[in-house]
Amino acid sequence: MDYRHYLLDGSVNDGMWDSEAAVTFRNIDGKEITTLVSRTLLQKDSSGRERLRVLGLSEGDGCLVVAIPGDVYGATRDVAVAPDILEPIAGSP
Repeated sequence: MDYRHYLLDGSVNDGMWDSEAAVTFRNIDGKEITTLVSRTLLQKDSSGRERLRVLGLSEGDGCLVVAIPGDVYGATRDVAVAPDILEPIAGSP
């Protein structure tokens, strides 16, 4: 698999500081995971909603493993997610 950037669908909320956001999403098993990230890692998707930019690492068995930036709570940095919560970033390899 070529490493590719995606936008991860999740709930985006304000962090403690203006420069940060809390992003909450579910892994492939349905477990809720939250990460605190710099707002510079957010990007608008094709619908105009803010989403977290992540890097795809591998795929298989109906899931993709993505690298989650920031301070991750409830998981390790590499998380398996369902493909339907990811949108490929145009121009990403």
